[in-house]
Amino acid sequence: MQGSAAATEERLEREPRSSTFDEPHDVARAQRRRRAALLMALTLVYSQALAAIDGSRLLASAAWREILGEFNPDVTKNVERLTEGEVVPKWAETLHADDVTKQLNWFQTFCRNKFGMDDHIEFFWRCNIIDVLVEHEPEPLDPNMNCSKAFIEQHTVLGDDARCVPWGEEGLKSLQTRADRDGDSSTVGRISPVFDEYTVLSGSPLFEPVLERLNSVDAKLSKLSDRLPEGAHAKAPALRSGRPQLRQQPARRAVAVQPGIQEQREAEEWCEAQKKCPWAGFEHVEPPEMPCYCFQRNANDGDLASSCRNHHWGLAQLCSPSKLEVEFAIERVKHRDVREVKTKR
Repeated sequence: MQGSAAATEERLEREPRSSTFDEPHDVARAQRRRRAALLMALTLVYSQALAAIDGSRLLASAAWREILGEFNPDVTKNVERLTEGEVVPKWAETLHADDVTKQLNWFQTFCRNKFGMDDHIEFFWRCNIIDVLVEHEPEPLDPNMNCSKAFIEQHTVLGDDARCVPWGEEGLKSLQTRADRDGDSSTVGRISPVFDEYTVLSGSPLFEPVLERLNSVDAKLSKLSDRLPEGAHAKAPALRSGRPQLRQQPARRAVAVQPGIQEQREAEEWCEAQKKCPWAGFEHVEPPEMPCYCFQRNANDGDLASSCRNHHWGLAQLCSPSKLEVEFAIERVKHRDVREVKTKR
């Protein structure tokens, strides 16, 4: 027994020691390597993210603040609305139906004319109505109103071409003309025009008295000018108008038109031609002012952007809507040009 035990000890001494005693050290070393690799990868990704920052986050936050300022205006924004003649009710959690109509009219105008941001940078922003949902009752509050699903889908969800059925009280006459043309037996033309009024840009109460005063002065000066003998107008040019006379600019030399400028002019002329109503029988309708971007081809809205259509938000209130949802999309584009409007058709 003693001999076999001694032989076993001698054999163990000659055999190399097992590596099981170093496993904890190997595991710790592998974990350190793994952490170092992950840290290097995180550092690389973070450095790439910092290098890719172009200020878009700051731009988006500033743009969002500008949009929220339209709903909760401060003193500066109220002064801006006063000078531009914008009639907008105060935003609140609960609104009267008439205030909802005015809010929708205003924001649609803001989307159409200022592109959801500012009209000074129209080439960087785009705004449109992308979805309209109306859940309403079939029985109208006014017997002259048509609250059928087809009528609401056509004239509120899709909206009428504002070049033919313009915004405002006069639009009801055009809407009745279209209803007669489509074989609709409704008498929407008899509805009180207050339900389809458009008071967003009804005029500035700050400058309207000034303009009225200038017009009065012009009328008086015109009467005085008529009493003067022939040839006296040259001696009294100030009597021609009460407004300040502009200094005549010297004639400019003819300059060759660059190709890009020529395309710009052609696109603007094409845009002016598109502002007329395309429907027969509506030649008497005076179309409202629209930016050229209204006429870009859109798969959902045809040849006219939804923000440039007359959705008759006030008439929809006569159908007792339980839900009226309008979704606006404001997006920043890299750059756009009026010349693109013509080429995209």
